[in-house]
Amino acid sequence: LVQAEQRLLSTLARERRSHAVPQGSAANAPPQPKVLSSAKLTTLSGAEVSTVHSLALDGPGGQGISRALERIASMTGSRQERHQEALSLWEARRTEEVALMRNEVSNEATAFKQTLADSDADIAKECSVLHDEKELMRLEEVGVHRVWDEVALVIPQRLEWINSFGATLKSIQDRNVGGLMSSLRAVVDVLIDVAFVSRGEVERIAEREAGNLNKALLDDRRTIAELLRNLRREEVDKERILRGEWEQAMEHWRILRTRHTVDAFRARLRSDAFADPPGRRGLLAALADEQQAAHEALGKQMSLVLGLLPPAKHFSTFSVSNWAGGLTHAAEEWDLARARALSRINENEQETQAAALDAFSELQADVTRYGALSLSDMKDMLEREAMSLVNERQQTATAQIEALNEFLNKQAEEWRSRWGTLASFVSSLSELHDAHKAKVIALHDGSCTALETCRDDYNAADAQREQDLTNACAELRQSATENHLDGALEKALARLDLIEQSYRTFHHDMNAIIEENPKTMKRNGDDYQRNLCGLLHLTPNVEHAPEPNFSEEENNNDDTGAADPPPAADEATAGAAAIEDAPDNVDVPDSIEAVAPLVVHVTSLGTEFVLTEDLFSGVYDPKPPPPEASDANENAEGEDVAAELEGAAAAVEPAADQAEDEAAAGDGIPVPESETIPLEPLPYIGELRLSEEQIRPLLEEARRCTLDEMELHHAEVMRVADSWYTLQTESITDELDGKLRAHRPRAGKLEEENRAHRSLELIEQQRRFERFYRLSMRQQRQQVKAFDEAVSAAAVVLRKGVGRIAHAEAMLSTCSSVKGLDIRRREAAAEREHVLEDIAAKMSAMRKQLAAAAEKQLSAIEKFREETFKSFDEGGLYAKECIDSFTSKLSVVEDVVRTAEQTQSEALSKLEEEVNAEMETSWESLQAQFPPHTEDLKLLEALDAASSTARNKLRGVISESLSAASSISAEANKLAELAHGSGMTSTETLDIMQSLSRLGLTLQPRCVYLGCLQSTFTPTLISITLDPSEDSPEATRENQDGGEVQTTFEEVVEGLISECREALAKCGEEYYSQKHADRPITRPNRILPTLAELNAENEKILANLREQANTHLAAATAELRTQVLQLADTLASASVKALEALDQGERKARADLLTASSATFDAMRVDTIKAQEAHKDALRPGMGKPSREGELRALCGKEVERMHASVEALRSHAIGVMEKIQALNKVYSARLNHCARQMMHLIDSCVLPEDLKSFTADDTMGSLKRKNLKQLRRLRREGLGATAPVIASREGRPYMERTYPGIALSKLMLKEVGWAGATQEVPRPFTPLASANDEGEGGGETQAATPDGPEEIELVDSDPLIGLDTTCQNALVNTLERCLDKFVKDLRADVLNQKMMVSQRLKDETQWKKNWDDLVKMVTSGSAA
Repeated sequence: LVQAEQRLLSTLARERRSHAVPQGSAANAPPQPKVLSSAKLTTLSGAEVSTVHSLALDGPGGQGISRALERIASMTGSRQERHQEALSLWEARRTEEVALMRNEVSNEATAFKQTLADSDADIAKECSVLHDEKELMRLEEVGVHRVWDEVALVIPQRLEWINSFGATLKSIQDRNVGGLMSSLRAVVDVLIDVAFVSRGEVERIAEREAGNLNKALLDDRRTIAELLRNLRREEVDKERILRGEWEQAMEHWRILRTRHTVDAFRARLRSDAFADPPGRRGLLAALADEQQAAHEALGKQMSLVLGLLPPAKHFSTFSVSNWAGGLTHAAEEWDLARARALSRINENEQETQAAALDAFSELQADVTRYGALSLSDMKDMLEREAMSLVNERQQTATAQIEALNEFLNKQAEEWRSRWGTLASFVSSLSELHDAHKAKVIALHDGSCTALETCRDDYNAADAQREQDLTNACAELRQSATENHLDGALEKALARLDLIEQSYRTFHHDMNAIIEENPKTMKRNGDDYQRNLCGLLHLTPNVEHAPEPNFSEEENNNDDTGAADPPPAADEATAGAAAIEDAPDNVDVPDSIEAVAPLVVHVTSLGTEFVLTEDLFSGVYDPKPPPPEASDANENAEGEDVAAELEGAAAAVEPAADQAEDEAAAGDGIPVPESETIPLEPLPYIGELRLSEEQIRPLLEEARRCTLDEMELHHAEVMRVADSWYTLQTESITDELDGKLRAHRPRAGKLEEENRAHRSLELIEQQRRFERFYRLSMRQQRQQVKAFDEAVSAAAVVLRKGVGRIAHAEAMLSTCSSVKGLDIRRREAAAEREHVLEDIAAKMSAMRKQLAAAAEKQLSAIEKFREETFKSFDEGGLYAKECIDSFTSKLSVVEDVVRTAEQTQSEALSKLEEEVNAEMETSWESLQAQFPPHTEDLKLLEALDAASSTARNKLRGVISESLSAASSISAEANKLAELAHGSGMTSTETLDIMQSLSRLGLTLQPRCVYLGCLQSTFTPTLISITLDPSEDSPEATRENQDGGEVQTTFEEVVEGLISECREALAKCGEEYYSQKHADRPITRPNRILPTLAELNAENEKILANLREQANTHLAAATAELRTQVLQLADTLASASVKALEALDQGERKARADLLTASSATFDAMRVDTIKAQEAHKDALRPGMGKPSREGELRALCGKEVERMHASVEALRSHAIGVMEKIQALNKVYSARLNHCARQMMHLIDSCVLPEDLKSFTADDTMGSLKRKNLKQLRRLRREGLGATAPVIASREGRPYMERTYPGIALSKLMLKEVGWAGATQEVPRPFTPLASANDEGEGGGETQAATPDGPEEIELVDSDPLIGLDTTCQNALVNTLERCLDKFVKDLRADVLNQKMMVSQRLKDETQWKKNWDDLVKMVTSGSAA
């Protein structure tokens, strides 16, 4: 007690003060919040707490202890305070969590209510159409059904919302309870750490609080369950109410649609959809738009000529041709557009007529389907009110289309005539314009060509004169004496005078050519004005061109000697001139006063031209030719003028005829505007013309632009000609002045520079030779020094090679094998050869370098002699005396080089002899060391070979063992993948059984090999098949090869170790018996002195081998046990998967059969309906007359035959389907029985955990989770009912053998699944015209048709199944029964579906029989009335 008091006081007396804060600041510091955690509340260690708890205020010592331990009371109060604080915090935490949970639940409930409310609103909105007659009328039958489909889709979703709401509430509750329990655990930990009360009291507090939480949890869950139950009940009621409302709306819809059909069709016939179809209106509007676009395109294309007219740079024949092609293209596009539009209008009319007929057919079908009228009344009404309107509409539309086509054709002809004439006129202008510009360029190019020719001639002559001067200067450079130099100088000066005289002659000839160019340009411009005015119907402002005086021109050319003038104007210009001459001779009056008033055209430059005729009239309405003259002279003169006019027109307008031919393709004559016959006004289509108002501005603009361009171009041409004349004149004058200025100083330069240059060349030759002579002597001295250094370095390198041979002798002890020693011997020999080769190569290389250096110097001297010493004849500047002097001095240098080469070669031979002698001495010493090393290495190799062989064999055994383990693991993994895979076909079943067979045949030998199998059984090999008919002999023994007993892993290892021990001992005995006693051992670290010591060392190697084998055996055994346990866990799922996959594949086959059967059944139903409709259509009202009684009787007989044939086909189809199902059931039963027995045999053949030897505590299989075998057996007993299992022991296995009941295959028979025949009442048609005998034989209105069922295939239950009483076999049997029950259940549903289909067909036939009887009665009663 005293010791505990001292420890407590020492702990509590310790000051808790921070040295970083002054003492006075602690009182002013704010109070720190208390944190409820074990780290803060615990102030004593565990021993101290136990000691303090043992002290009490009323214990031994009473109040004396309290007085002695004052701080203990304070500590107790502090703990009580912290204890209460912890409980208070728990209460606050619990209250807070409850409030949060209520808030969260409230939010979820609000959101759920809102979701349901939104869903209710959506359903109400979806169903609102059912209560509005207008909206209901807009729906089709599919739309009405879709309303309910949408509602039906929402109902399961609402149930999911309810379930989700319940799950959300549960998750909120679980999360809240989890948080509270976590907080409670934390509080309990704190209370334990505070230790104010005992641990038991703390546990009672925790149990009480936990109980309260669990009670609240159960109450909340009960409330949630009640809420969800009420919500689901309300959903069921709501669904029933909605279904009733929808059914009422469906009936109302049928009534409304029947009443509305006839009125809707009549309104449709009177609507614009057929009277004035929108498609035709749209096509006419589109045609009008295309007409307007074509008219605008032609007008726009015609107006584009304004952009081509001058001053545009691209006004040419080519651009005008493209523009005219654009007009042609626009017209062709309009033709194509008209054809397309009319074709579309006709197609639209056909579609409209077809739509009208389709509408009529739909009307007839609708009226027939709803049955509002009789057949005769329906036909009369349709003919009177529908078909007459259709015919009238078609006639009106055809007349309108024919009128439209006629109007558009006439309009297109008028357009083509207008734009064709304009294109011809503009083409004439462009051709005349291009011809004029081409001639201007040709004239200018002729002048330039003449100048170039004159200059080329001058340049050729001038080049010859310059060459003569160059030859004279060369003669001056090679002169040998002063007199010779003076004569050559005078000759060169004479050549300079001839060159100056040629400059002046060239200047005179060029001036003559330049002066002729402006005159030619002026004449050409006047000709172009006359031709252009003739096309524009204007009077030219220039005089007629004078007749050319060829004799005078020839004389002028001969006198001046200049180049020939440019060629005359081409044929187009001559023809245009002839056009201007013709009016002066024929039409122009004698005096100007006789013509009044004159119309004048003023150009932009102010020039006036008198109009001879209105331009538009002249182009589009030309005047007729003048009348023939009275006398013969006038006729002859008129004929001459006409011929000239015709020739000129042919020359000037070659392309105009083609354009006019295209424009007048119809009749060749343009149609005047006044002759156009207007048509009756058509809808959307307007009468659009290419009027004079559109064309006249284009013609006048063409005249203005061409006249302005003519004046501007002529002015520009003359300006350019004058400028060219001035520029060329100044250029040749400047050229003459420049040549004279450059020529005159040449005489002084020739006299001064050439003579001085020759003196400088002689001085330079002497200096060049002296520099080369000094360089050659310096290079010789450098070569001698470099050779001495190379000889010293080579001696060092070669002696290093000799040293490598000596080093190889010291490295023999590092060889680890005889082969390595031989390699060292060969390497040393190769090294010796290599060193000898290096010596020879080094000497040879140095000799070559020596010879190359001498040859280089001699070659340099020879090169200098050849390249430098060249005489004038060889293209050089050296005299013969200088060459002889320099050559004699270079011969001295060559003698010095040859002497040095001989001395250095002798020094190299001496060095080579010394190095070869040192090499031979080192090689002889190395050869003496090889025999002792060879003997020792042979021993080591023998020892290593024996141990390596043992290790390799052991490694091979271990590798085979690992391979076997890997194959087992791979097969087990494959089986696990198959067991848990997604495939559900019979292929998976076959793969699983084959994998089980392979595992059974490999696991048992593996267990025997490793020595861990306690059972005595041998797996058998069976043929794995799905069908019993494919079986081979049932089983064969796997190990029937002589009855040999399989060896174990331990026996194999011991044999390897024994063989290795004998081999090692034999090697040691042979070595020590042959070794000489005085020879030292070369490797004492591995070869021991005596045989006994060597054998002891070898035992360590054998011990290492045994340890490796034991390690692998332990690992392989552990792995095998793990594989067996994993296989035992996989067998159950594999057997389940195999049977389920087989079952799924067979059920899929039946489903495919039923799908095909359903398609055939539907096709039969369609054929039946078609036959019924055909008979119904054949039943005419007139058949009730006595005269057509035979026809009615025959029709009724056909209907009876059709009905019986339909019932017979239905019977045959049903029997065929049932027969196929029986065949599938037979295959399924055989496969299920066969596969189940194979699976039980394969599972029994596998090694199971109890077959292995007992496990130790450290085995890994103890960590694997085992299945509850008792629970599986209990489930099995419950499934078998009161039948007691038959259990017996099996020899050699630790498991019991169990007999399971056989498979109840009789459940698959048709009588067991509900097919006991399909007897139904088949109707017989009522035929009032039948005889009494027929009625008596029929026995009434119906005849019993009992289709016989398919021949029943007897299926019996299988024999009992026998297998080990294991979890895997129990799971297999349970799966077998479950698959069979599920197969039978689906089979029963499919059979029931077939029965319902047959029953429905029979009901349809019964209903049709009633309808047919009614129709026959209507026909007979109508005729009687």
